[in-house]
Amino acid sequence: MTASPQLADKEDRGEQIRSYIELHPDVTAADIARSFGITRQIDSRHLSKVRVLQGEE
Repeated sequence: MTASPQLADKEDRGEQIRSYIELHPDVTAADIARSFGITRQIDSRHLSKVRVLQGEE
């Protein structure tokens, strides 16, 4: 069973956002929301996930 195209697009965008955050560790939630055209709520989730993972390294 494959993921729907819409779900796959969301996963790709999430990966792009996480990569961007990793490359720019000082970026703010507002900066990411503007850059990717997403809400700050969605952006904050990605930002939190990346920062938690970076803390585990």
